Amino acid sequence: MLLLVALTEGVGVLAVVVGIWRLWCERARAPAIAAAAAAGVGEGSPRPRPHGRRLPRLLRYVERRAKTAGVEWDLLTVVALIAGSGLAGAAVMELVAGVAWMTVLAGCVGFWAPIWQLGRLTTRRAQQVLRQLDQTCTELVQALSAGQDVYAALLQQSQRAPDPVGYELRRVMERVRQGEPLADAIAELPERIALAEARLFSVGVRLALDSGTRMVPVLESIQRSLRGRRDLGGLIRELSVRNEKQSLILMVVPMVMLLAMRLEAPQYVAPLLGTASGQILLAADVAWMLFGMRLVRGFFTSTPLT
Repeated sequence: MLLLVALTEGVGVLAVVVGIWRLWCERARAPAIAAAAAAGVGEGSPRPRPHGRRLPRLLRYVERRAKTAGVEWDLLTVVALIAGSGLAGAAVMELVAGVAWMTVLAGCVGFWAPIWQLGRLTTRRAQQVLRQLDQTCTELVQALSAGQDVYAALLQQSQRAPDPVGYELRRVMERVRQGEPLADAIAELPERIALAEARLFSVGVRLALDSGTRMVPVLESIQRSLRGRRDLGGLIRELSVRNEKQSLILMVVPMVMLLAMRLEAPQYVAPLLGTASGQILLAADVAWMLFGMRLVRGFFTSTPLT
């Protein structure tokens, strides 16, 4: 048991150490990359790759989740939070239950919990963009039809649009103010908003800037897609409320009954909680109920992610 606990804690410490080491290496190379960029990189020369692409795959996944969730923390902070959550979960379960496999399971759940929360924030943020981007496209069409150029229209929307759309546009215009081309600055937008229409919006603006084509038809097409998806999502949410409540009740009721039996007649639940076979059955039952809830939610919930 102590060996498994030590192994769990060692994995968490190793994750922190690896994350710190990789980020330290990247930061050490940053001055050289900046000097190469200042010296001037020709159009035919390969450009230095963005920071996240040189990281290990797991850290790239965490970084992408943090970006799409709108979390502006440093990657080192996010990695430390994930590792600390896993260690805390394992330590609490060891103190409460003292069962080795439950400690390992709690550590795994603790590691995954912050990533799961980032996924929830990503979905919520994409839904907000889905509601706000329609109005943004409408005002951009009006501004472009009135004779404004793309830069002036986007600058105006960055000051008027609500967050998170306004925040992302302000980031884009701030990078443009610092000297970066608008087409390159807005190319990062799909990496920070997990929405198909955000990618279409970015590609439409870049095509209009690079080829000189009219951006109004592209924005109108994005508007039609946004309105259709919003109407479909409202219908699906209306139909799914009952199923989600039923699945939640079916999961909570057995837990409440188990707690009541533990308090009133502990001898009846002793085989379930005090033996290895009973603990395995209880864990399998909880996992099966969670899987059922996730399955029902996936059937009846529309996701705006790409």
